[in-house]
Amino acid sequence: KWGLGDVGTTGVPERHGFNTFFGYYHQVHAHTYYPSYLWRNSEKIELPGNNDGDEGKIYSHYRIFEETCNFIRKNSNRPFFCYAPWTLPHGRYTIPQEDPVWKVYQDKRWSNSAKVAAAMISLFDRHVGQLLQLLQALDLDDNTIIMVSSDHGAGFRFEGELDSCQPLRGQKRTMYEGGIRVPTIVRWKNQIPQDQVSDHPWYFPDIMPTLLDLADLPVPKGIDGISITPTLKNRGEQKKHDHLYWALPLYDFGKREFKPEGLMEAVRKDNWKAVRPLTNAPIELYNLSHDISEEHNVADQWPNIIGQMNSLLRQARTAGHPQIEPKMPEGKRYR
Repeated sequence: KWGLGDVGTTGVPERHGFNTFFGYYHQVHAHTYYPSYLWRNSEKIELPGNNDGDEGKIYSHYRIFEETCNFIRKNSNRPFFCYAPWTLPHGRYTIPQEDPVWKVYQDKRWSNSAKVAAAMISLFDRHVGQLLQLLQALDLDDNTIIMVSSDHGAGFRFEGELDSCQPLRGQKRTMYEGGIRVPTIVRWKNQIPQDQVSDHPWYFPDIMPTLLDLADLPVPKGIDGISITPTLKNRGEQKKHDHLYWALPLYDFGKREFKPEGLMEAVRKDNWKAVRPLTNAPIELYNLSHDISEEHNVADQWPNIIGQMNSLLRQARTAGHPQIEPKMPEGKRYR
């Protein structure tokens, strides 16, 4: 799933440095795993036997995984960058019932949604393992940096079943840790020490300078990201961000405008975290060093910290821009 521009716009990946793309452009298109077509560099690739529902002949993730492997094989004799934003799990949770992962969960005493979500995550895990096996077979295992992460917290908590976000509060579309804190695994055989865990807070713009740094390539000046190579290699001084800021404006797709009351914000400085759950709501304050679950709002006890956090929120906030999309086919939200 690309999600940053539909076909026919300037936002497609092949206009932003990618030589090859295969998959979904529009994130709503990615809500089904049996789409009637996918895209390869703006060319529509039909998937016979699919009708954009929850059943069909070609499970899209299988096809996207196959294309991922083919790309690696094709470029195995030269340096390559492979970005594989697989959709599992996203949209309408679906898993082929003949897949072995479904048999692991089908008899669990959980809701069907929880069982399907667990199976999809296990399928993702299996395919990551198969990619590692492919790199080994191609003799690239020692010379490939691998990063695995997620774009946000779990969409559903599945309390008492998967407990997806425990012990964190919140989930996707919230500013609490369950929505914005995600695990990341980085592997580079014989270069990054194994079995180490770091609590260094970083965010996605740090990935680009980190990869350039690890590859011994120059990092552009004037970017927001900071390389975390010292943390990964466990040596040298790790620079850190003064603070990190998150915002999620609620959008009215009918009116094509942001809801004035719907801005959610958070800012973190060291172990202090401030959350404003809605535009005019009071700021909540948490000390993550001993309250990772954000259960104890200590805003009343630390007015000076609240003042600092409020100032950071004002400095970081920018005006939202309407989501402008091309004309869509009748009755569809994507091309």
